[in-house]
Amino acid sequence: MDIEEELFISRDFYLCAFLKARGIRLVKTLKQGKIATFHFERTGDLETLITGFYDNTEMVGANKFVESIKNLKALIYNIK
Repeated sequence: MDIEEELFISRDFYLCAFLKARGIRLVKTLKQGKIATFHFERTGDLETLITGFYDNTEMVGANKFVESIKNLKALIYNIK
């Protein structure tokens, strides 16, 4: 299996902050112009978390979510 097939890639900033807050490992971040893509490790519960995020059935603590947002923004701004 190709390494890219093993990763979940998204540009949805808040979904990615949610996944990071839920403990899904962020493998890399790429930036092309103003667009950043976040590459996460695929886990057994990834699809459930993604669906739950959009359905409002999965939750995360507010502090963890805010911390993840700050971390992802720092990553974006530090990519050259």
